[in-house]
Amino acid sequence: MSRILALLKANTTSFPSDLIDAINSAGGSPVQIWSSDSGFYGVVAEGDASVQTAMSGHPAVACATSDSVPSAQSLDVDPGATELAGAWNTYLSSDYQTAVTGFYNSSMNIDAMLPPGGCNQNSSDAGDGGSGPLVASNDPTGSTNGAVDTSADPSGGAAQLGTPASGGAAGLATATVVHKERRAIVGTVGIAVGFVGGPAGSTAELTPDNNGTLSLAMIHAMNVYYDIAPKAAHLVFEVNVRRATLTLDPTTVPVPADPKNPAAADWEAAEAPWRDAALKAWGQTAGMPGVDGFISSASFSTPPDYAYAALLTNYPVAWESYTSDSRKVVYQLTGVLNDWKLAGAHFVFAHETGHTSGAPDEYAASHCSITDKSGFSNSANTNCENGNAASVDCLMRNNTKSLCPATPGHFGWNDSNGDGILDPFDSTYAT
Repeated sequence: MSRILALLKANTTSFPSDLIDAINSAGGSPVQIWSSDSGFYGVVAEGDASVQTAMSGHPAVACATSDSVPSAQSLDVDPGATELAGAWNTYLSSDYQTAVTGFYNSSMNIDAMLPPGGCNQNSSDAGDGGSGPLVASNDPTGSTNGAVDTSADPSGGAAQLGTPASGGAAGLATATVVHKERRAIVGTVGIAVGFVGGPAGSTAELTPDNNGTLSLAMIHAMNVYYDIAPKAAHLVFEVNVRRATLTLDPTTVPVPADPKNPAAADWEAAEAPWRDAALKAWGQTAGMPGVDGFISSASFSTPPDYAYAALLTNYPVAWESYTSDSRKVVYQLTGVLNDWKLAGAHFVFAHETGHTSGAPDEYAASHCSITDKSGFSNSANTNCENGNAASVDCLMRNNTKSLCPATPGHFGWNDSNGDGILDPFDSTYAT
């Protein structure tokens, strides 16, 4: 089995659901679906040669391949598909894969790259854009959700949890999430993505190369989740991309006086100017109400089981990447690349995605505790590094493609009664 990218023909404004049927019928599984304001432009699936043949033969597909795309510019596809193809080609390249392996085999001072207090920024007021103190717990609205991770080795594959998911738009017809009062990384996860760039030539500009790097980080991050998820999670990601190029001068955006220890007010002060300008450009109000509107207005092929916003930018921020209120990820490309390099950029996005389901941080500087409870099953943060000699590297501790024993409960990947149905799908599970 391998990953297969299908680029959809230009102006595919309605999602071809029969493409998912064709993938499933050939024994494959959808992994990712990509769209923009102009329509749907990409599908990533897991499968063999017969799945690739089924995808290639679909009338909406311009190209389907498990290898690099030779020249997307010559295909009848939207610009988003061309950008996705470039990111895909980088993802498959031996140089990139070697760099990813080498980066995580090297000695790293991880704690120096992670924010004190944790990067799960939750506010005391769900509508204020997340300007409250940093905590390593659940969002303040009362929904306890979570995610850490559970088994796979760095080469991929869910060794202890079974084969990758087989859900998706068609598969979910028989795999309905019944416990949506607590988020779980199962079923369809929607990501409403906003690329927020500044004036050409400024430090906030998002160049075509920057946009490709952001797409690469997302492709790889979603593949990490798919690799480590149990088949019974029926996991598929839907990405809807919108873009805003602002006239806002990045030098007017306030930055923390102490970049290594931002004050509580620094987070909103740095984020609000460019965030609210972008939300206005997308027809939304300011602050978290506007973020919620941005999420609800995203174009997905099927209603997701939950969705979050990812605001990707080069504007100044209080910290290079963080999550607030379990609904919004902020990801500042230059800062991530300076610290994590291209080889580690996807792990940062994957880590923050974990927080959107309520996952706690597990590294020492987050001030976590092994007695803290969170996640779908409201289980303890037993991999917290503080005072815990048994703590191991994983996605929520050192941003690695590893799973710690606490994760199945946090992500909703447990099967408490052993009936083969994960708890979020099981009507007999008592939350």
